[in-house]
Amino acid sequence: MSGLVLLERHLEKNAGSTFREVLAHSERQGKCMYWGFQQRSPAWLKLIASLRNLTAASELPRLCIEAHSGIDYGVTWMDRFAQLRSLRSDFAARGLDMRMHFHLRLRSPLSHYISYFLWTRVERQARNPKRFGSSFAQWARGVPNLQSELLLSSLAAFTASFAASDHRELREWRERWSTPEKVAARRDLVWRTLKQYDLLGTTDQFYESTLLVARTLNWSFADVAAPESLLKQAPLPSESCAGVAVASRAGGLVGKTTRRKLPWWCRDPSLDFKEEHERVHRRVCPNRTECEQLIRAVAPLDYELYTYARQQLRAAVRAAGPEFAAQLRAMRRASTQTCVRCTPCRWQNLRPPLRPPKDSEKRDRASVFALAPNFEAPRACIRGDQRTMEVVWSEHVRGGRAKPHELLAELVPVPVQRDAARAVDLRARLARRRGGAPPTRGSASSGRGGGRRRRDQMPLTSRGRVSQRKDERMWRRDSSAKPEGMS
Repeated sequence: MSGLVLLERHLEKNAGSTFREVLAHSERQGKCMYWGFQQRSPAWLKLIASLRNLTAASELPRLCIEAHSGIDYGVTWMDRFAQLRSLRSDFAARGLDMRMHFHLRLRSPLSHYISYFLWTRVERQARNPKRFGSSFAQWARGVPNLQSELLLSSLAAFTASFAASDHRELREWRERWSTPEKVAARRDLVWRTLKQYDLLGTTDQFYESTLLVARTLNWSFADVAAPESLLKQAPLPSESCAGVAVASRAGGLVGKTTRRKLPWWCRDPSLDFKEEHERVHRRVCPNRTECEQLIRAVAPLDYELYTYARQQLRAAVRAAGPEFAAQLRAMRRASTQTCVRCTPCRWQNLRPPLRPPKDSEKRDRASVFALAPNFEAPRACIRGDQRTMEVVWSEHVRGGRAKPHELLAELVPVPVQRDAARAVDLRARLARRRGGAPPTRGSASSGRGGGRRRRDQMPLTSRGRVSQRKDERMWRRDSSAKPEGMS
């Protein structure tokens, strides 16, 4: 079997958390080992070294990498991307059948700016308008070509989210787009970077973009048809809205009384999603035409990139022919019928139960690698070169920083008969639940005992997402400037 490296470059507020669930589903389908949401520099360098040491006798690995946040510490993202691209020629020179694909989604700039503002900025403006400004327009003018900057460096996300209006990093950001010469140089760098991605999609055509990835990898639509319940678990805007989301997903009622106490930027989960989405967006931009003109002036390059990505996607859909539409309908239908535990593979704790050794960091993680499952064994759900797979496996939980109480796990195949019986049972329960019946004890929605959900049933958006406060602390710590305006 041929090897694979699929890179998903997750730009903030571009449906990356949703696509993360797609990659997790593909992992449970046995298609590739997932590695995200960040990659620490020591682990990244180990991975690149192990990939360069692959030979014709090696069991070629299959990896799906989500490059998202904190990927510019140590080795910068642009250097990492260059290392990945250089592997293509290395594999070809050694005659290795290793496919490499780079995937990126872009979003309509106005929609992206509004979503980003609601996600991290509006709450800070409400809390301290002197430091963070008092309007959407004021913030947008301070972060020109937001998606272009995010494409080049993940650190831009921290600056756009947490820096005060007069902070040094925001002044440097505006300076990069201040003169025609600087704009031309920045444009050239952005376009050269974008052209390196062979799979371009758009957020507004998420399902089409996802199916295009599956077809390119010769996967079936079922391999990317993640459960619809998880696809809708994207993070709500702003930290102040997180408690409402938890209460709603736990089955609590969020009524009008609670809504009056919520900030205006929080969407009420008990109301219609589209209506709430339109309400908060109208509050940010009462005059859509004026906002469109503002963002076109602030982010002209973002509009060019988005137009290019949309053209590339539509051309790929046309080239796929009429069967693409049929597969798209089948994929959407499969998302409503599949479940987390109805897949060929699942994560289970190692036997006997083991925790990450306390001295693993001091010993260059050798003590963790020694506990890794045998990925070259015939029974392995996803086979691959041991040295390569153990690096990704050791970083699978929380980017290699597992908490002391968390147990090490492995991806194991599920017996076919047992899996089929579970699928029938869970789908029947799901049908009863949609009809109004409460979830039964031990169902897919309620988890073990109907209370807490098992770890392998939890959406990655809730168990893998670093909170904004942790991101902000990281940004404060690593910013060399004095706290001249940070919250």
